[in-house]
Amino acid sequence: MELRIISFTPGGRELAERIRSLTDACAHADEPLNCTGDDNITAELYDGEPSLDEYIEDCFRSGMPLLFIGAAGIAVRKIAPYVRDKLTDPPVIVMDEKALHVIPILSGHVGGANELALRLSEITGADPVITTATDLNDVFAADLFAKENDLRIVNREGIARVSSRSISGRAVSIAIRSYPPAEPVDVLVDDADSSYRDMGTLLLSPKRYVLGMGCRKDADPDAVMDTAIAAIDAAGITKDDIAVLASIDIKAEEPALRELGRRWRIPLVTFDAEILGSAQGEFTASEFVRETVAVDNVCERAAVTAAGNGSKLIVRKIRGHGATAAIAIKK
Repeated sequence: MELRIISFTPGGRELAERIRSLTDACAHADEPLNCTGDDNITAELYDGEPSLDEYIEDCFRSGMPLLFIGAAGIAVRKIAPYVRDKLTDPPVIVMDEKALHVIPILSGHVGGANELALRLSEITGADPVITTATDLNDVFAADLFAKENDLRIVNREGIARVSSRSISGRAVSIAIRSYPPAEPVDVLVDDADSSYRDMGTLLLSPKRYVLGMGCRKDADPDAVMDTAIAAIDAAGITKDDIAVLASIDIKAEEPALRELGRRWRIPLVTFDAEILGSAQGEFTASEFVRETVAVDNVCERAAVTAAGNGSKLIVRKIRGHGATAAIAIKK
């Protein structure tokens, strides 16, 4: 996980540098202490370029998690022009320069700000201040449930209703592929038509599609995004239907692919050439690609490999400017 840190005082800068050193230690230790979580944090410190507003705007555009070290009021004023949607805004966290408290202030569940705040509390000793009602009451949170189970939120207005029910102490009923059940349910997990929203049910749909991509080194992120959009348009789906972004292992750190994963909030998974080469099916072969990465196709093979046994390629290789994309559907 990448994290950008903004500080305003010498004490804040000192803490930012401390966080960077601690996260670096976690990333490189064999058995790190206080370094829980599957994804190591890498920290970047704001150094004055570009302007602060441009830097923050880029974080929101690229989906980059953002930590302010300073007063919460400053953070709120600075991010205000860019806040749009709880399901798409990046996680934003505030910490005081003494590392006494760490507070997620934006995108706590879907964006992962609550989880990131807890991670930062572990490595710095700061007290996490979690304000999300469902967390405080230790009850079912529909948006977190959807995130943890690779489910698309079809009718977002149902989240508040289900959360309200949870907080009030009432039971939340869930049905999977069985609507209409014997009695109305609060949450339905199904490929069902979204018209179920009219029945007062929160509809969560399984993310069944995998986006496979290849790209040139240091590809333009906007060009990669355009290629991905062309593929999902060809499939007749939306980005919210995508469960995984897949590629070859030499692209695991490719900035454009990592940015796409952050912006669309999908994990980037990669496979080595041998595994991709063993994928079953007919693929659009390229000798140039084979000579470059030791396998004749990246995007199609990565898509079906990540989608698993029985998957089907529904969009074959689409070429963009410096990027390729394909889409597979899980069985």
